[in-house]
Amino acid sequence: LKSANEINPNDKFIIYTLASTQKNNNMLEESKKNFIKLIQLDENNEENYVDLADIYVKEKNYDDAILNYKKALSINSKYENAHLRLGNVYKFQNKTEEALKEYTNVLSYNPNSEDAYYNIGLCLLNEKKYSEAIEKFNKVVSLNEKYSLGYYCLGLCYEKTKKANEALENYQKFVSLTDDNGLKKIVNDKIKCTCFKNNICKIGIPINSLERYIEKLDKIKYSYIIYDYNKEKNELKEIYSKIGKQNKVTDKNIKCLKCKGIVAYKNDEYMEAIYKLLNQEKTNE
Repeated sequence: LKSANEINPNDKFIIYTLASTQKNNNMLEESKKNFIKLIQLDENNEENYVDLADIYVKEKNYDDAILNYKKALSINSKYENAHLRLGNVYKFQNKTEEALKEYTNVLSYNPNSEDAYYNIGLCLLNEKKYSEAIEKFNKVVSLNEKYSLGYYCLGLCYEKTKKANEALENYQKFVSLTDDNGLKKIVNDKIKCTCFKNNICKIGIPINSLERYIEKLDKIKYSYIIYDYNKEKNELKEIYSKIGKQNKVTDKNIKCLKCKGIVAYKNDEYMEAIYKLLNQEKTNE
């Protein structure tokens, strides 16, 4: 590409291909120079301004990004990506009113823009307007049933409003659709460990907190038992125990197993194993 560019220094297709490749490889300074050159060769191509603005966003140079998105919109007022990305910059800057204006502009000529509804929902979620946000995210998934982040945000909204069943349903839908393994793990851990109604751990101690919790138990010299969950047999097997001071099970310290929100997990195999163990211990006692 560089050799072709040297032979044909003003070939717009070659310059664009080179600039895009550099942009995708995070060679921002080189890419920026080539997009500026493209704009000098063709001042009326709105896409080049958007590409240049995207680079400024990556550099966190939001003023120049806004300037170039607006330039693209001055050429084509219905350029959806320019409105959406300009709105996102305003959202980064916590300028919610300006962001909402850009997203609403998109809906004025494309009333089925799932991205516009999604970003409006994010603004409402950030402002803790959960009911209004739910309405927007529901619109997103009605337009595109595979829009995974729509389900994730619905899960967040329902969790915030203590609607356990709805939160769980949407988180599970998100996990089934997403390719984001990092966020998928976070949500899976949330599904496994959290009673959304009372915002407490439904199984006692999340695995990533177990080591620190055991250290505290050792320090205050309490007894404890660690169990391993056998999914095939749907049972807990004791793998380690330490004898110390006794702490009887009471309604208070198994609140996470008795809260009303727990009905959302009635078919959870792990929970069934815990109930089975507790009933066995109660019988033995």
